[in-house]
Order: sequence, then structure tokens, then C-alpha cells
Amino acid sequence: MGSDLLYIGNQSFYGCSSLAGALSVPNKVKTIGYGAFQGCRTLPSATIPNSVTSIGGSAFYGCNNLKTVTIQDGTVVLRCVGRTSDNHFKNSPIETLYLGRDLETEYISGNYSNGYPFAENSELKSITIGNTVTTVNANSFNGCNGLTTITSQNPTPPTAGNNCFNGVNKTTCKVNVPRGTQCAYQSANQWKEFTNIVDDTNTACTNGINDVVATQLQIFPNPVKDDIFIQSDLQIEKVEIYSLTGSLLTQENNFNEKISISALPEGIYLLRIYTDKGVAVSKIVKE
Repeated sequence: MGSDLLYIGNQSFYGCSSLAGALSVPNKVKTIGYGAFQGCRTLPSATIPNSVTSIGGSAFYGCNNLKTVTIQDGTVVLRCVGRTSDNHFKNSPIETLYLGRDLETEYISGNYSNGYPFAENSELKSITIGNTVTTVNANSFNGCNGLTTITSQNPTPPTAGNNCFNGVNKTTCKVNVPRGTQCAYQSANQWKEFTNIVDDTNTACTNGINDVVATQLQIFPNPVKDDIFIQSDLQIEKVEIYSLTGSLLTQENNFNEKISISALPEGIYLLRIYTDKGVAVSKIVKE
């Protein structure tokens, strides 16, 4: 592509099976049109520079070999424009995503929605969030149940909307954060649901997992046969029980002092307690 190119038109490369090399959009391009690379089945990777301010609906729809997407760092919001049924990367099995900018979805009708062009991608394994990203919108990665690693480079936890990580296994997915920021992420909305947030300092956080379990919750009996009782002055919002492999086995959304595990076989489980001061995790033994 020419270095002076400013606009990639609608369906410009629709179905171009010869685009087998890595795509690097020229850094003067401002707009990628509707369906611009739709059906480019051999395209392995795509880099979108910070000059691009708008991507049309279905721009990378059905790129069956697209494994890596890089949205370069920038401070200007990237608008994902389209109809309500459009998904900009649908049926593109992206495994690795670098997200360097805030995203916003704008429907053709003019209505705005929290952007989720990468939602429902079960192939997505790794996300890196750049240090200029301030917001992860609601539903952004909803249904990305193959996600194993999230790396956030922003020392301030990006504001995370409702259900932005819904369906992600928050027990097994590792969240890497900048050094010294583990406690901030453990206290931030949506982020605090992850049990494996690390910043290489092994910090003992006030109101974090270790402190809450050790000093502000009473969990008994343990080992247990039937019912686990939890007493605390903290507000308990929800209680979940997971297997050691990360599978959610039971949950109680309207918790009232106890949760039954009588139906579970003997073994070791993870008890996850959501409080108004953070998320607490403790191992329990079922006899």
C-alpha cells in the first residue's frame, strides 16, 4: 500500500486470498472501510496504526488465518462503526491481541454502545493492554473463554465496564500488572474478580485476598461434609466454589451465612468470596 494512502475503501480487498503476508496499514490511513479485508482467508496478522480513527463493520470478518492483531498505542479513541449486527473481527480466530487505545462502537443509526469487536472469540489466549488505555468497555471480551493471560501496562487500572470479562475463567487466567500496582488492581471493579493478579512483588495488600481471608472472615468447618458457614462484618455479595482446575461448580448469589457442598465428591476445592472490600479465596476440604 502507498505511504500516502489516507482511506481504505469499503470492501477494497474483499476476499483477496493472495494477502498471505503480515498486513501493516500505512501510518497515514485514517479510515478502514466496511468489509475492507473481509474474507482475506490467508492473512496471518494485522497492525492498525494510531493514525486510524475509524474501522467499518465487518472490516476483518472471516479472516480465517488471522492470529495476531496489534492496535498501536495512541490517545485518540478508535471508533468501530457499523450496524448492530456487525462484528469487526467475527470468525477471525485471533489468539494474540495488543490493544493500545480505547475503543468505542458507533452504530450507523448514530447510537453509541460499549465496544466489543473482540467478544465471543474462544480462540483468544493473550491480551496486552497498553499504558494509555483508560477504559475496557462493557462486554469487550465477553465470552472469550480461552483467555489465559492478560497483561496491563497501565499503573492505574483501566475502568472496566460490566461483563467486560464475562466467561473468562478468573481463577486460572493470569493478570500481569506493573510493579507495585497489584493492590490497586485487586481493589478495582471487575479486575478484583481475578484471583491470580501478579506484579512480581508478592505484596500483602490491605483489603486484598490474604488480608481479608486471615482477619475479616470466619470460614467453618474445614474440613466439611455438608454446609460451609461464613461469618463477617464485611458485606458478602456472592460466594462461588471452584474445582482446582478452575471449573465453577456452584454459586450462591444471595448468600445467607452458609453454602451447601453436600452434592460434591470428596476432595479439595476453592472457595471464592466476593465482599465489598475485595475478593477472598480459600481452599476447603470436602470429606
